[in-house]
Parts: sequence; C-alpha cells; structure tokens
Amino acid sequence: MTTAIGFDANGAVSGVVFTESSETEGYGAQYTQSSWIEAQVGKTSAEEISAISGSTVTYEALTKNFTEAFELLPTLAYVGLPLALIVAQPDVGTALVYIVVYGVMLFSSGTNYKLIVGMLSLAVVMLVALWYMLNM
Repeated sequence: MTTAIGFDANGAVSGVVFTESSETEGYGAQYTQSSWIEAQVGKTSAEEISAISGSTVTYEALTKNFTEAFELLPTLAYVGLPLALIVAQPDVGTALVYIVVYGVMLFSSGTNYKLIVGMLSLAVVMLVALWYMLNM
C-alpha cells in the first residue's frame, strides 16, 4: 500500500491519497474509503491514526507510512530555511549541491528511496522555476 500524505502549515494531516493498493476486499480495503480518510484529517502523529479491527497488517503498513511522513516533516524545515537563503543570493549551483547532500543523508538514514526520489525531483523542479523567476 502506497500513500501520499498532505500536511498543513501546523504539521497536521490535511489529506491522504492511496496511490497504490493491493488490499483484498473486506477489512484492508476499508482504509481506502473516504470516511476513514476524512477521519485522519487533523491528526498530528502516527499514533493517532484510526485502526480498523481485523486488518492488523494493513494498519501496521499505514502506521509505518505515517511515521515516515511525520519524521520527514521537520527535516524539510531544517533544510528549507538554509536552502531559501542560498537561493536568495542567487546561487543555484550551491543549492543543487545542498539538495543532493540532503538526499544522501536521507538515503543513509534508511528512508524509502521512492520518497527520496520524489522529494529530490520536486526540489529540483522548484529550484529551476525559482531561478527562472529571479532572472526575469
């Protein structure tokens, strides 16, 4: 089960989208229903995620996904501020090196590689767009 989890400015869940699900009909598939997804909005930790009885394996997988997302949220803030200052100079070369170093740190910490590739791709696209806007 692959999920995309959105956060608001306060670090609370703003939405959940299941990008891939191979759950059998019944207990596990109940997690993909809109009523369960809407109930997760506003949660601020993985421990607050609602469980559906009878679907222990799915719940453990979802808890792992939410835990990874909640752990990555502060790292984005730690990297975002210095990165914004570097781009403000504008020094896009240093910013790209900074992004690669961040990706290597995430990889060495055991973060899922799909998440790393997605985050790095988004960061590079945002930097290119920002560089273009600064040079207009």
